[in-house]
Amino acid sequence: MEKTIKEDLDRKMYFELERLESSFIDKTSKEIYEEYKYWCKWEKVKPVAKNVFGSAIMERFNVESRVIRVDGKCTRVYKK
Repeated sequence: MEKTIKEDLDRKMYFELERLESSFIDKTSKEIYEEYKYWCKWEKVKPVAKNVFGSAIMERFNVESRVIRVDGKCTRVYKK
């Protein structure tokens, strides 16, 4: 089942990830996921769950997810 999810994710997520790679560092995980969901809506595909998407971003680009404070609120970002 894991392979099926990964294959499905690869198909759905290829939404210009190379373009995003340089732009998602220091963006919140919420911002990146919202961009992905917008792409899915445009392409008429069902988005994967946020946690699956986040795991794929970290694996594909060898980045970490960290919690930082933004405007006094804790939020998650991706860091190299």
